[in-house]
Amino acid sequence: MLEVKDLEISVGSFCVSNLNFSVSKGEYAVIVGDSGCGKTLLLETIAGIYFPIKGKIFWEGRDVTLLPPERRNFSLLYQDFSLFPHLNVKENILLGRIEDGRPLKEVTDKLSITHLLGRFPGSLSRGEAQRVALARAIIRKSPLLLLDEPFSSLPPTMRRKLGEEIKRISREEGITVLHVTHDVEEAFLLGDTLIFMERKKGILGKGTPEEIIHKPFSPKIPEILGGKNIFVGEVRGKEELKEFCSSRVKFQLITPYEGKGIVVIDPGDIILSLTPVNTSARNVMEGRVIRMINKGSVREVEVEAGEKFRVVITSASSEELGIREGKKIFLIFKASCVHFLPLNER
Repeated sequence: MLEVKDLEISVGSFCVSNLNFSVSKGEYAVIVGDSGCGKTLLLETIAGIYFPIKGKIFWEGRDVTLLPPERRNFSLLYQDFSLFPHLNVKENILLGRIEDGRPLKEVTDKLSITHLLGRFPGSLSRGEAQRVALARAIIRKSPLLLLDEPFSSLPPTMRRKLGEEIKRISREEGITVLHVTHDVEEAFLLGDTLIFMERKKGILGKGTPEEIIHKPFSPKIPEILGGKNIFVGEVRGKEELKEFCSSRVKFQLITPYEGKGIVVIDPGDIILSLTPVNTSARNVMEGRVIRMINKGSVREVEVEAGEKFRVVITSASSEELGIREGKKIFLIFKASCVHFLPLNER
Protein backbone atom coordinates (compact mmCIF):
# COMPACT_ATOMS: atom_id res chain seq x y z
CA MET A 1 0.00 0.00 0.00
CA LEU A 2 1.10 3.55 -0.79
CA GLU A 3 0.28 6.09 1.92
CA VAL A 4 0.78 9.84 1.60
CA LYS A 5 0.31 11.64 4.91
CA ASP A 6 0.13 15.42 5.47
CA LEU A 7 2.56 16.02 2.61
CA GLU A 8 3.69 19.54 1.73
CA ILE A 9 6.00 20.17 -1.23
CA SER A 10 7.73 23.40 -2.21
CA VAL A 11 9.82 23.99 -5.35
CA GLY A 12 10.83 27.58 -6.05
CA SER A 13 7.77 29.77 -5.56
CA PHE A 14 5.35 26.87 -6.09
CA CYS A 15 3.92 25.08 -3.08
CA VAL A 16 1.32 22.35 -2.74
CA SER A 17 0.01 21.06 0.59
CA ASN A 18 -2.85 19.09 2.18
CA LEU A 19 -1.81 15.91 0.38
CA ASN A 20 -3.42 12.94 2.11
CA PHE A 21 -4.46 9.70 0.40
CA SER A 22 -3.71 5.98 0.15
CA VAL A 23 -3.63 3.49 -2.73
CA SER A 24 -4.12 -0.22 -2.01
CA LYS A 25 -1.75 -2.84 -3.39
CA GLY A 26 -2.69 -3.76 -6.97
CA GLU A 27 -5.10 -0.83 -7.28
CA TYR A 28 -5.26 1.46 -10.32
CA ALA A 29 -5.77 4.95 -8.87
CA VAL A 30 -6.16 8.08 -10.98
CA ILE A 31 -5.53 11.61 -9.72
CA VAL A 32 -7.74 14.11 -11.55
CA GLY A 33 -6.92 17.81 -11.53
CA ASP A 34 -6.38 20.82 -13.75
CA SER A 35 -2.98 21.78 -15.12
CA GLY A 36 -0.86 23.60 -12.55
CA CYS A 37 -2.35 21.99 -9.44
CA GLY A 38 0.86 20.04 -8.68
CA LYS A 39 0.06 16.55 -9.98
CA THR A 40 3.44 16.01 -11.66
CA LEU A 41 5.32 17.42 -8.66
CA LEU A 42 3.45 14.99 -6.41
CA LEU A 43 4.47 12.02 -8.60
CA GLU A 44 8.09 13.21 -8.67
CA THR A 45 8.10 13.50 -4.88
CA ILE A 46 6.71 9.97 -4.50
CA ALA A 47 9.43 8.80 -6.92
CA GLY A 48 12.12 10.52 -4.82
CA ILE A 49 13.15 13.25 -7.27
CA TYR A 50 12.04 15.89 -4.75
CA PHE A 51 11.79 15.68 -0.97
CA PRO A 52 8.81 17.20 0.87
CA ILE A 53 9.22 19.95 3.45
CA LYS A 54 6.59 18.26 5.60
CA GLY A 55 4.75 14.95 5.88
CA LYS A 56 5.52 11.30 5.14
CA ILE A 57 5.38 8.78 2.29
CA PHE A 58 4.98 5.10 3.20
CA TRP A 59 5.25 2.05 0.94
CA GLU A 60 4.08 -1.25 2.43
CA GLY A 61 4.36 0.33 5.88
CA ARG A 62 7.97 1.46 5.35
CA ASP A 63 8.85 5.15 5.53
CA VAL A 64 10.44 6.04 2.16
CA THR A 65 10.10 9.83 2.48
CA LEU A 66 13.83 10.57 2.37
CA LEU A 67 15.05 7.56 0.39
CA PRO A 68 16.80 8.30 -2.95
CA PRO A 69 14.95 7.12 -6.10
CA GLU A 70 17.16 4.05 -6.66
CA ARG A 71 16.25 2.67 -3.23
CA ARG A 72 12.51 2.98 -3.84
CA ASN A 73 12.42 1.02 -7.14
CA PHE A 74 9.34 2.91 -8.37
CA SER A 75 8.91 3.54 -12.10
CA LEU A 76 7.91 7.00 -13.36
CA LEU A 77 6.64 7.37 -16.93
CA TYR A 78 6.43 10.92 -18.31
CA GLN A 79 4.13 12.10 -21.09
CA ASP A 80 7.09 12.82 -23.42
CA PHE A 81 8.34 9.18 -23.09
CA SER A 82 12.01 10.29 -22.47
CA LEU A 83 13.57 7.77 -24.88
CA PHE A 84 17.26 8.17 -25.74
CA PRO A 85 17.53 8.91 -29.50
CA HIS A 86 21.03 7.39 -29.87
CA LEU A 87 19.91 4.02 -28.43
CA ASN A 88 17.72 1.52 -30.25
CA VAL A 89 14.51 0.14 -28.73
CA LYS A 90 16.22 -2.86 -27.12
CA GLU A 91 18.91 -0.67 -25.54
CA ASN A 92 16.33 1.85 -24.30
CA ILE A 93 14.31 -0.89 -22.61
CA LEU A 94 17.30 -2.66 -21.05
CA LEU A 95 18.55 0.65 -19.67
CA GLY A 96 15.88 0.38 -17.02
CA ARG A 97 16.39 -3.31 -16.21
CA ILE A 98 17.79 -4.43 -12.87
CA GLU A 99 19.50 -7.76 -12.19
CA ASP A 100 16.37 -9.67 -11.18
CA GLY A 101 14.05 -7.84 -13.58
CA ARG A 102 11.62 -9.40 -16.04
CA PRO A 103 12.98 -11.16 -19.17
CA LEU A 104 13.11 -8.83 -22.18
CA LYS A 105 11.09 -11.08 -24.51
CA GLU A 106 8.35 -11.55 -21.90
CA VAL A 107 7.88 -7.78 -21.67
CA THR A 108 8.13 -7.01 -25.40
CA ASP A 109 5.77 -9.85 -26.34
CA LYS A 110 3.22 -8.61 -23.80
CA LEU A 111 3.35 -5.13 -25.38
CA SER A 112 3.61 -6.41 -28.99
CA ILE A 113 6.88 -4.56 -29.69
CA THR A 114 9.36 -7.44 -30.16
CA HIS A 115 9.58 -6.58 -33.88
CA LEU A 116 10.73 -3.04 -32.99
CA LEU A 117 13.84 -3.97 -30.97
CA GLY A 118 16.36 -2.93 -33.64
CA ARG A 119 14.72 0.39 -34.50
CA PHE A 120 15.55 3.84 -33.13
CA PRO A 121 13.08 6.22 -31.40
CA GLY A 122 13.05 8.65 -34.33
CA SER A 123 11.43 6.02 -36.56
CA LEU A 124 8.64 5.11 -34.10
CA SER A 125 5.05 6.32 -34.07
CA ARG A 126 3.86 7.96 -30.84
CA GLY A 127 1.94 4.82 -29.91
CA GLU A 128 5.01 2.63 -30.46
CA ALA A 129 7.20 5.05 -28.47
CA GLN A 130 4.68 4.92 -25.61
CA ARG A 131 4.83 1.12 -25.55
CA VAL A 132 8.65 1.20 -25.50
CA ALA A 133 8.65 3.66 -22.59
CA LEU A 134 6.15 1.46 -20.76
CA ALA A 135 8.31 -1.63 -21.39
CA ARG A 136 11.29 0.16 -19.85
CA ALA A 137 9.16 1.00 -16.82
CA ILE A 138 7.78 -2.50 -16.16
CA ILE A 139 10.92 -4.54 -16.95
CA ARG A 140 12.30 -3.42 -13.58
CA LYS A 141 9.61 -5.37 -11.68
CA SER A 142 8.68 -2.12 -9.98
CA PRO A 143 5.81 -2.63 -7.53
CA LEU A 144 4.55 0.93 -8.15
CA LEU A 145 4.07 2.54 -11.56
CA LEU A 146 3.69 6.34 -11.65
CA LEU A 147 2.14 7.69 -14.86
CA ASP A 148 2.30 11.41 -15.70
CA GLU A 149 -0.45 12.12 -18.28
CA PRO A 150 0.90 9.27 -20.45
CA PHE A 151 -1.67 9.61 -23.25
CA SER A 152 -1.97 13.40 -23.58
CA SER A 153 -0.25 13.55 -26.98
CA LEU A 154 -2.04 10.54 -28.50
CA PRO A 155 -5.24 10.54 -30.61
CA PRO A 156 -8.43 9.41 -28.74
CA THR A 157 -8.68 5.89 -30.24
CA MET A 158 -5.04 5.10 -29.47
CA ARG A 159 -5.39 6.68 -26.01
CA ARG A 160 -8.20 4.31 -25.10
CA LYS A 161 -6.46 1.23 -26.53
CA LEU A 162 -3.19 1.90 -24.70
CA GLY A 163 -5.03 2.75 -21.50
CA GLU A 164 -6.85 -0.57 -21.51
CA GLU A 165 -3.54 -2.31 -22.30
CA ILE A 166 -1.75 -0.73 -19.33
CA LYS A 167 -4.63 -1.62 -17.04
CA ARG A 168 -4.60 -5.24 -18.26
CA ILE A 169 -0.85 -5.54 -17.71
CA SER A 170 -1.03 -3.98 -14.25
CA ARG A 171 -3.73 -6.52 -13.35
CA GLU A 172 -1.74 -9.47 -14.68
CA GLU A 173 1.51 -8.36 -13.01
CA GLY A 174 -0.04 -7.16 -9.73
CA ILE A 175 1.41 -3.66 -10.20
CA THR A 176 0.00 -0.74 -8.20
CA VAL A 177 -0.60 2.26 -10.47
CA LEU A 178 -0.90 5.96 -9.67
CA HIS A 179 -1.89 7.80 -12.85
CA VAL A 180 -2.43 11.57 -13.12
CA THR A 181 -4.58 13.25 -15.77
CA HIS A 182 -6.92 16.16 -16.45
CA ASP A 183 -8.95 14.01 -18.88
CA VAL A 184 -12.23 12.98 -17.22
CA GLU A 185 -13.05 10.13 -19.62
CA GLU A 186 -9.57 8.68 -19.21
CA ALA A 187 -9.96 8.78 -15.42
CA PHE A 188 -13.35 7.03 -15.43
CA LEU A 189 -12.21 4.45 -18.00
CA LEU A 190 -9.14 3.33 -16.06
CA GLY A 191 -9.52 4.20 -12.40
CA ASP A 192 -10.57 1.72 -9.73
CA THR A 193 -10.59 4.84 -7.57
CA LEU A 194 -10.41 8.52 -8.49
CA ILE A 195 -8.53 11.05 -6.35
CA PHE A 196 -9.41 14.70 -6.89
CA MET A 197 -6.83 17.45 -6.55
CA GLU A 198 -7.23 21.23 -6.75
CA ARG A 199 -4.71 24.05 -6.91
CA LYS A 200 -4.02 25.60 -3.48
CA LYS A 201 -6.34 23.07 -1.78
CA GLY A 202 -4.45 19.81 -2.37
CA ILE A 203 -6.37 16.54 -2.24
CA LEU A 204 -10.15 17.01 -2.00
CA GLY A 205 -10.96 13.31 -1.51
CA LYS A 206 -11.28 9.96 -3.29
CA GLY A 207 -13.92 7.47 -4.32
CA THR A 208 -14.91 4.85 -6.89
CA PRO A 209 -16.37 6.11 -10.19
CA GLU A 210 -19.86 5.18 -8.98
CA GLU A 211 -19.38 7.02 -5.67
CA ILE A 212 -18.09 10.12 -7.46
CA ILE A 213 -21.26 10.32 -9.57
CA HIS A 214 -23.89 9.38 -6.97
CA LYS A 215 -22.30 10.80 -3.80
CA PRO A 216 -19.70 13.47 -4.69
CA PHE A 217 -17.69 14.40 -1.59
CA SER A 218 -17.20 18.03 -2.66
CA PRO A 219 -19.34 20.63 -4.48
CA LYS A 220 -16.22 21.25 -6.60
CA ILE A 221 -16.47 17.82 -8.27
CA PRO A 222 -18.90 18.86 -11.08
CA GLU A 223 -16.62 21.80 -11.88
CA ILE A 224 -13.52 19.58 -12.00
CA LEU A 225 -15.39 17.12 -14.23
CA GLY A 226 -15.86 19.97 -16.70
CA GLY A 227 -19.65 20.02 -16.48
CA LYS A 228 -19.91 16.78 -18.48
CA ASN A 229 -23.03 14.60 -18.27
CA ILE A 230 -21.94 11.37 -16.56
CA PHE A 231 -24.37 8.56 -15.73
CA VAL A 232 -24.04 5.03 -14.34
CA GLY A 233 -26.15 2.26 -15.81
CA GLU A 234 -26.19 -0.71 -18.16
CA VAL A 235 -25.87 -1.11 -21.93
CA ARG A 236 -28.10 -3.74 -23.55
CA GLY A 237 -28.28 -5.12 -27.06
CA LYS A 238 -26.30 -7.24 -29.49
CA GLU A 239 -26.05 -4.86 -32.45
CA GLU A 240 -23.64 -1.91 -32.60
CA LEU A 241 -26.55 0.47 -31.87
CA LYS A 242 -27.48 -0.33 -28.28
CA GLU A 243 -29.61 1.06 -25.45
CA PHE A 244 -28.26 2.59 -22.24
CA CYS A 245 -30.50 2.24 -19.19
CA SER A 246 -30.06 3.86 -15.78
CA SER A 247 -32.68 3.76 -13.03
CA ARG A 248 -34.12 7.02 -14.42
CA VAL A 249 -33.46 7.28 -18.13
CA LYS A 250 -32.96 5.37 -21.40
CA PHE A 251 -31.27 6.44 -24.63
CA GLN A 252 -29.39 4.96 -27.57
CA LEU A 253 -25.65 4.85 -28.22
CA ILE A 254 -23.11 3.22 -30.52
CA THR A 255 -20.61 0.94 -28.77
CA PRO A 256 -19.08 -2.54 -29.18
CA TYR A 257 -19.49 -3.09 -25.42
CA GLU A 258 -22.40 -4.20 -23.27
CA GLY A 259 -23.02 -4.58 -19.55
CA LYS A 260 -22.57 -2.18 -16.63
CA GLY A 261 -20.69 1.04 -17.16
CA ILE A 262 -20.59 4.81 -17.29
CA VAL A 263 -21.68 7.06 -20.15
CA VAL A 264 -20.26 10.52 -20.82
CA ILE A 265 -22.03 13.13 -22.96
CA ASP A 266 -20.44 16.50 -23.64
CA PRO A 267 -22.83 19.41 -22.86
CA GLY A 268 -22.01 20.94 -26.25
CA ASP A 269 -23.22 17.82 -28.10
CA ILE A 270 -26.83 18.27 -26.96
CA ILE A 271 -29.27 20.47 -28.92
CA LEU A 272 -32.27 22.15 -27.27
CA SER A 273 -35.57 22.49 -29.12
CA LEU A 274 -39.09 23.70 -28.28
CA THR A 275 -40.58 20.78 -30.25
CA PRO A 276 -39.59 17.12 -30.85
CA VAL A 277 -38.27 17.83 -34.36
CA ASN A 278 -37.79 15.13 -36.98
CA THR A 279 -34.02 14.56 -37.12
CA SER A 280 -31.41 11.89 -37.81
CA ALA A 281 -30.38 12.07 -34.14
CA ARG A 282 -31.49 8.90 -32.35
CA ASN A 283 -32.23 10.52 -28.99
CA VAL A 284 -35.07 13.02 -28.43
CA MET A 285 -36.08 13.47 -24.79
CA GLU A 286 -38.61 15.76 -23.13
CA GLY A 287 -37.48 17.66 -20.06
CA ARG A 288 -37.88 20.80 -18.00
CA VAL A 289 -35.39 23.60 -17.40
CA ILE A 290 -34.45 23.70 -13.71
CA ARG A 291 -31.45 26.06 -13.74
CA MET A 292 -29.58 28.51 -15.96
CA ILE A 293 -26.09 29.95 -15.56
CA ASN A 294 -25.04 32.95 -17.64
CA LYS A 295 -21.40 32.61 -18.75
CA GLY A 296 -21.20 35.61 -21.05
CA SER A 297 -21.43 34.49 -24.67
CA VAL A 298 -22.79 31.07 -23.62
CA ARG A 299 -25.27 29.77 -21.09
CA GLU A 300 -25.24 26.50 -19.20
CA VAL A 301 -28.75 25.08 -18.99
CA GLU A 302 -29.64 22.30 -16.54
CA VAL A 303 -32.56 20.16 -17.68
CA GLU A 304 -34.44 17.52 -15.69
CA ALA A 305 -35.27 14.66 -18.07
CA GLY A 306 -35.22 11.66 -15.76
CA GLU A 307 -31.56 12.41 -15.05
CA LYS A 308 -30.18 15.95 -14.81
CA PHE A 309 -28.54 16.98 -18.09
CA ARG A 310 -26.22 19.94 -18.60
CA VAL A 311 -26.40 21.69 -21.97
CA VAL A 312 -24.24 24.56 -23.24
CA ILE A 313 -25.77 26.89 -25.84
CA THR A 314 -25.03 30.41 -27.05
CA SER A 315 -26.74 33.30 -25.28
CA ALA A 316 -28.33 34.25 -28.61
CA SER A 317 -29.88 30.77 -28.96
CA SER A 318 -31.11 30.94 -25.38
CA GLU A 319 -32.88 34.24 -26.09
CA GLU A 320 -34.33 32.92 -29.34
CA LEU A 321 -35.78 29.84 -27.62
CA GLY A 322 -37.04 31.91 -24.68
CA ILE A 323 -35.41 29.53 -22.23
CA ARG A 324 -36.26 30.12 -18.59
CA GLU A 325 -36.56 28.03 -15.44
CA GLY A 326 -39.64 25.79 -15.50
CA LYS A 327 -39.97 25.81 -19.31
CA LYS A 328 -40.62 22.53 -21.16
CA ILE A 329 -37.79 21.72 -23.57
CA PHE A 330 -36.58 18.83 -25.74
CA LEU A 331 -33.05 17.40 -25.63
CA ILE A 332 -31.69 16.10 -28.93
CA PHE A 333 -28.39 14.25 -29.30
CA LYS A 334 -26.83 11.66 -31.59
CA ALA A 335 -26.09 8.10 -30.51
CA SER A 336 -22.49 8.65 -31.63
CA CYS A 337 -22.09 11.47 -29.07
CA VAL A 338 -22.59 9.07 -26.15
CA HIS A 339 -19.28 7.62 -24.92
CA PHE A 340 -19.48 4.37 -22.93
CA LEU A 341 -16.87 3.26 -20.39
CA PRO A 342 -17.41 -0.38 -19.27
CA LEU A 343 -17.11 -1.23 -15.58
CA ASN A 344 -17.27 -5.04 -15.71
CA GLU A 345 -13.46 -5.43 -15.81
CA ARG A 346 -12.84 -3.54 -12.57
